Amino acid sequence: MRRWGWVGAAALAGALLLPASAQPPEGYKLAPRVEARLKAFLAKKYCEEEFADSGSSYSAAQVRLGPDNKPLVLVYVLSRGWCGSGGCHLSLYEDTGQSFRQVVDGFTVSKPVIALLQTRTNGWRDLSIGVHEGADGVFPGRLSYSGGSYNSMDEKEYEANKHKGLPSGAVILFDDYGDKPLCGSAVS
Repeated sequence: MRRWGWVGAAALAGALLLPASAQPPEGYKLAPRVEARLKAFLAKKYCEEEFADSGSSYSAAQVRLGPDNKPLVLVYVLSRGWCGSGGCHLSLYEDTGQSFRQVVDGFTVSKPVIALLQTRTNGWRDLSIGVHEGADGVFPGRLSYSGGSYNSMDEKEYEANKHKGLPSGAVILFDDYGDKPLCGSAVS
């Protein structure tokens, strides 16, 4: 793992000791043809920017978050141009068959572990992302859906959940940084 190591991943995942992986579990992986189209789409979006990074990478998972149970693609991009001290870019897309349409871009910056929770808000599954809190390290923070975007937790919830692990039943999608090359010579 690039920045975490086993101790950080285990602490963030609570009592679960998980192997390091930027790959989603079975059932959440993209079909190879969808993955190829997504990579081309992301390369166009992220690699042609003025702050494109040849070391950029991404992770992606197929998820069903909304009340219609429609498959969507959750994408985590690791790139110097799209990351800051709080984390990196997390987006949600709909696969239109020809391209991808951004459904939600209202995510706060994120760090792994990124997980699906069993709870729902306004009909949409809640997500857990790694939240950076200075000397307190990284801990799970809940994102809930609110009319077109996912909102981060409020200050009271933030303090109450600061040192808790992931709730029971959470499905971990990514527990490491992006593993698929995006920009540079590795992009076909």
